[in-house]
Amino acid sequence: MTLPPGLVLVDHSLAQSYVFAVDPNFWEITINPRSSNLGIRYALLGHKTMRHCRIDLVPPMGPPAPDKLYVLRVGRFGWQVSDYTSAAMFHFKELYLFLDNFANPDCRAAQEQVLANMFHAAEYYGDPTLTPPAPRAPSPLAGFKCPKALEPRLRPRDVAYIIADSITLRHTPDIVPGSKYRAWGKYAPVIVQIDGNPVCVDKQYVFWKVTVSEMGEGGQEYQGWMAESGPEEYYLENLNPGW
Repeated sequence: MTLPPGLVLVDHSLAQSYVFAVDPNFWEITINPRSSNLGIRYALLGHKTMRHCRIDLVPPMGPPAPDKLYVLRVGRFGWQVSDYTSAAMFHFKELYLFLDNFANPDCRAAQEQVLANMFHAAEYYGDPTLTPPAPRAPSPLAGFKCPKALEPRLRPRDVAYIIADSITLRHTPDIVPGSKYRAWGKYAPVIVQIDGNPVCVDKQYVFWKVTVSEMGEGGQEYQGWMAESGPEEYYLENLNPGW
Protein backbone atom coordinates (compact mmCIF):
# COMPACT_ATOMS: atom_id res chain seq x y z
CA MET A 1 0.00 0.00 0.00
CA THR A 2 1.07 3.60 -0.61
CA LEU A 3 0.47 6.44 1.85
CA PRO A 4 -1.60 9.40 0.63
CA PRO A 5 0.56 12.49 -0.03
CA GLY A 6 1.53 14.42 3.11
CA LEU A 7 0.83 11.61 5.59
CA VAL A 8 3.35 9.68 7.69
CA LEU A 9 3.12 6.23 9.23
CA VAL A 10 2.82 5.88 13.01
CA ASP A 11 2.97 2.68 15.07
CA HIS A 12 3.40 1.79 18.74
CA SER A 13 4.99 -1.14 20.57
CA LEU A 14 1.74 -1.72 22.48
CA ALA A 15 -0.28 -1.95 19.26
CA GLN A 16 2.04 -3.83 16.94
CA SER A 17 -0.77 -5.21 14.77
CA TYR A 18 -1.86 -1.76 13.60
CA VAL A 19 -0.44 1.33 11.89
CA PHE A 20 -1.86 4.84 11.56
CA ALA A 21 -1.42 7.28 8.70
CA VAL A 22 -1.44 10.84 10.11
CA ASP A 23 -0.72 14.38 8.97
CA PRO A 24 2.45 15.56 10.79
CA ASN A 25 1.32 19.16 10.38
CA PHE A 26 -1.46 18.49 12.89
CA TRP A 27 -0.38 15.48 14.97
CA GLU A 28 2.78 14.81 16.95
CA ILE A 29 3.91 11.42 18.22
CA THR A 30 4.19 11.10 21.99
CA ILE A 31 5.25 7.94 23.81
CA ASN A 32 5.18 8.70 27.53
CA PRO A 33 2.76 6.91 29.91
CA ARG A 34 0.09 9.16 31.42
CA SER A 35 -2.50 8.67 34.13
CA SER A 36 -5.89 10.20 34.84
CA ASN A 37 -9.02 9.55 36.87
CA LEU A 38 -10.01 7.14 34.08
CA GLY A 39 -6.91 4.97 34.49
CA ILE A 40 -3.41 4.50 33.05
CA ARG A 41 -2.94 5.56 29.44
CA TYR A 42 0.02 5.27 27.06
CA ALA A 43 0.42 8.33 24.89
CA LEU A 44 0.26 7.88 21.14
CA LEU A 45 -0.75 11.10 19.35
CA GLY A 46 -1.34 14.69 20.41
CA HIS A 47 -2.90 17.40 18.23
CA LYS A 48 -0.60 20.37 17.69
CA THR A 49 -3.23 23.13 17.61
CA MET A 50 -6.16 21.82 19.70
CA ARG A 51 -5.44 21.65 23.40
CA HIS A 52 -6.22 18.31 25.11
CA CYS A 53 -7.06 16.72 21.76
CA ARG A 54 -5.29 13.37 22.10
CA ILE A 55 -5.38 9.70 21.14
CA ASP A 56 -3.86 7.37 23.75
CA LEU A 57 -3.57 3.61 24.16
CA VAL A 58 -5.17 2.04 27.23
CA PRO A 59 -4.85 -1.44 28.79
CA PRO A 60 -7.68 -3.90 28.04
CA MET A 61 -9.06 -3.47 31.56
CA GLY A 62 -10.00 0.04 30.55
CA PRO A 63 -11.63 2.80 32.61
CA PRO A 64 -14.85 2.56 34.66
CA ALA A 65 -18.41 2.37 33.35
CA PRO A 66 -19.18 4.90 30.58
CA ASP A 67 -22.17 7.19 30.19
CA LYS A 68 -23.09 5.55 26.89
CA LEU A 69 -22.23 2.38 24.96
CA TYR A 70 -22.65 2.01 21.19
CA VAL A 71 -21.04 0.87 17.94
CA LEU A 72 -19.57 3.30 15.42
CA ARG A 73 -18.05 2.48 12.05
CA VAL A 74 -15.12 4.78 11.30
CA GLY A 75 -13.22 4.23 8.10
CA ARG A 76 -12.69 0.52 7.53
CA PHE A 77 -13.36 -0.75 11.06
CA GLY A 78 -16.29 -1.01 13.45
CA TRP A 79 -15.58 0.21 16.99
CA GLN A 80 -17.27 -0.40 20.31
CA VAL A 81 -17.47 3.06 21.86
CA SER A 82 -17.56 3.68 25.61
CA ASP A 83 -18.59 7.33 25.67
CA TYR A 84 -17.71 9.39 28.77
CA THR A 85 -19.12 12.60 27.20
CA SER A 86 -15.87 14.56 27.56
CA ALA A 87 -13.78 11.59 26.36
CA ALA A 88 -14.33 8.17 24.80
CA MET A 89 -12.71 4.75 24.61
CA PHE A 90 -12.74 3.04 21.19
CA HIS A 91 -12.33 -0.76 21.18
CA PHE A 92 -11.60 -2.92 18.13
CA LYS A 93 -10.59 -6.54 18.82
CA GLU A 94 -7.47 -6.32 21.05
CA LEU A 95 -6.95 -2.57 20.46
CA TYR A 96 -8.18 0.02 22.97
CA LEU A 97 -7.80 3.73 22.17
CA PHE A 98 -8.69 6.60 24.49
CA LEU A 99 -9.84 9.82 22.78
CA ASP A 100 -9.51 12.93 24.93
CA ASN A 101 -11.71 16.01 24.38
CA PHE A 102 -14.16 13.88 22.41
CA ALA A 103 -17.01 16.33 23.12
CA ASN A 104 -15.27 19.02 21.03
CA PRO A 105 -16.67 18.58 17.48
CA ASP A 106 -13.45 19.77 15.80
CA CYS A 107 -11.29 17.47 17.92
CA ARG A 108 -13.64 14.55 17.37
CA ALA A 109 -13.54 15.05 13.60
CA ALA A 110 -9.73 15.09 13.66
CA GLN A 111 -9.58 11.98 15.84
CA GLU A 112 -12.02 10.09 13.62
CA GLN A 113 -9.90 11.01 10.60
CA VAL A 114 -6.94 9.30 12.26
CA LEU A 115 -9.06 6.20 12.93
CA ALA A 116 -10.26 6.26 9.33
CA ASN A 117 -6.60 5.95 8.27
CA MET A 118 -5.83 2.95 10.48
CA PHE A 119 -4.67 -0.32 8.90
CA HIS A 120 -3.69 -3.82 9.95
CA ALA A 121 0.11 -3.73 9.86
CA ALA A 122 0.34 -7.00 7.92
CA GLU A 123 -2.19 -5.72 5.39
CA TYR A 124 -0.33 -2.45 4.96
CA TYR A 125 2.87 -4.33 4.25
CA GLY A 126 1.25 -6.55 1.63
CA ASP A 127 -1.26 -9.08 3.00
CA PRO A 128 -4.66 -8.34 1.39
CA THR A 129 -6.38 -11.18 3.26
CA LEU A 130 -6.70 -8.97 6.34
CA THR A 131 -8.88 -6.37 4.61
CA PRO A 132 -11.91 -5.96 6.90
CA PRO A 133 -15.09 -7.28 5.28
CA ALA A 134 -18.26 -5.24 5.14
CA PRO A 135 -20.86 -6.25 7.76
CA ARG A 136 -23.20 -8.91 6.45
CA ALA A 137 -26.77 -9.69 7.42
CA PRO A 138 -27.09 -12.94 9.38
CA SER A 139 -28.68 -15.95 7.74
CA PRO A 140 -32.42 -16.41 8.39
CA LEU A 141 -33.51 -18.20 11.56
CA ALA A 142 -34.77 -21.61 10.51
CA GLY A 143 -38.46 -22.10 11.25
CA PHE A 144 -38.97 -18.73 12.97
CA LYS A 145 -41.68 -16.38 11.74
CA CYS A 146 -43.06 -13.16 13.15
CA PRO A 147 -45.20 -11.74 10.33
CA LYS A 148 -45.52 -8.09 11.38
CA ALA A 149 -42.12 -7.62 13.06
CA LEU A 150 -38.90 -6.50 11.45
CA GLU A 151 -36.66 -9.48 10.66
CA PRO A 152 -34.47 -10.41 13.66
CA ARG A 153 -30.79 -9.59 13.24
CA LEU A 154 -29.58 -11.05 16.53
CA ARG A 155 -28.76 -14.70 17.13
CA PRO A 156 -28.34 -16.92 20.24
CA ARG A 157 -25.14 -16.08 22.16
CA ASP A 158 -24.87 -12.64 20.53
CA VAL A 159 -24.09 -9.59 22.66
CA ALA A 160 -26.20 -6.48 22.03
CA TYR A 161 -26.60 -2.85 23.05
CA ILE A 162 -29.66 -0.60 23.25
CA ILE A 163 -30.57 1.61 20.29
CA ALA A 164 -34.19 2.45 21.23
CA ASP A 165 -35.00 5.64 23.11
CA SER A 166 -36.27 3.38 25.89
CA ILE A 167 -36.52 -0.39 26.34
CA THR A 168 -38.00 -2.56 29.06
CA LEU A 169 -36.75 -5.84 30.49
CA ARG A 170 -39.77 -8.04 31.25
CA HIS A 171 -40.43 -11.07 33.42
CA THR A 172 -42.20 -12.82 30.54
CA PRO A 173 -42.22 -12.38 26.73
CA ASP A 174 -45.27 -10.15 26.40
CA ILE A 175 -46.25 -6.49 26.35
CA VAL A 176 -48.68 -6.37 29.29
CA PRO A 177 -47.90 -3.74 31.97
CA GLY A 178 -47.51 -6.33 34.74
CA SER A 179 -44.51 -8.00 33.08
CA LYS A 180 -42.26 -4.91 33.29
CA TYR A 181 -39.05 -5.46 35.28
CA ARG A 182 -36.43 -2.78 34.53
CA ALA A 183 -36.03 -0.07 31.89
CA TRP A 184 -33.01 1.61 30.26
CA GLY A 185 -32.52 4.40 27.73
CA LYS A 186 -30.67 4.60 24.43
CA TYR A 187 -26.97 3.62 24.60
CA ALA A 188 -27.25 2.77 28.30
CA PRO A 189 -23.97 1.30 29.65
CA VAL A 190 -25.26 -2.27 29.78
CA ILE A 191 -24.36 -5.49 27.95
CA VAL A 192 -27.33 -7.52 26.68
CA GLN A 193 -26.45 -11.21 26.33
CA ILE A 194 -28.83 -13.24 24.13
CA ASP A 195 -29.46 -16.47 26.05
CA GLY A 196 -32.01 -18.45 24.05
CA ASN A 197 -34.20 -18.62 20.97
CA PRO A 198 -36.60 -15.88 19.86
CA VAL A 199 -40.32 -15.77 20.63
CA CYS A 200 -42.89 -13.95 18.50
CA VAL A 201 -45.40 -11.91 20.53
CA ASP A 202 -48.70 -10.75 19.03
CA LYS A 203 -47.22 -11.46 15.59
CA GLN A 204 -45.35 -8.14 15.75
CA TYR A 205 -42.61 -8.24 18.43
CA VAL A 206 -39.48 -10.42 18.47
CA PHE A 207 -38.51 -11.22 22.07
CA TRP A 208 -35.32 -12.88 23.35
CA LYS A 209 -34.46 -14.30 26.75
CA VAL A 210 -31.53 -12.17 27.92
CA THR A 211 -29.09 -11.39 30.69
CA VAL A 212 -28.50 -7.66 31.11
CA SER A 213 -25.20 -6.74 32.82
CA GLU A 214 -24.49 -3.24 34.05
CA MET A 215 -20.96 -2.10 33.27
CA GLY A 216 -18.50 -0.97 35.92
CA GLU A 217 -17.70 -1.89 39.49
CA GLY A 218 -20.79 -2.85 41.43
CA GLY A 219 -22.86 -3.39 38.30
CA GLN A 220 -25.84 -5.73 38.66
CA GLU A 221 -27.11 -8.54 36.42
CA TYR A 222 -30.75 -8.97 35.49
CA GLN A 223 -32.43 -11.82 33.61
CA GLY A 224 -35.67 -11.63 31.71
CA TRP A 225 -37.08 -10.97 28.25
CA MET A 226 -36.37 -8.06 25.93
CA ALA A 227 -37.72 -7.16 22.49
CA GLU A 228 -35.29 -6.84 19.61
CA SER A 229 -37.76 -5.44 17.10
CA GLY A 230 -41.36 -4.44 16.47
CA PRO A 231 -43.36 -3.51 13.38
CA GLU A 232 -41.39 -0.32 12.59
CA GLU A 233 -38.10 -0.21 14.49
CA TYR A 234 -35.27 -2.15 16.10
CA TYR A 235 -34.60 -1.78 19.83
CA LEU A 236 -31.35 -3.76 20.11
CA GLU A 237 -28.27 -3.97 17.88
CA ASN A 238 -25.35 -6.38 17.75
CA LEU A 239 -22.36 -5.10 19.74
CA ASN A 240 -19.98 -7.33 17.75
CA PRO A 241 -21.28 -7.19 14.17
CA GLY A 242 -18.55 -9.32 12.61
CA TRP A 243 -15.94 -6.58 12.11
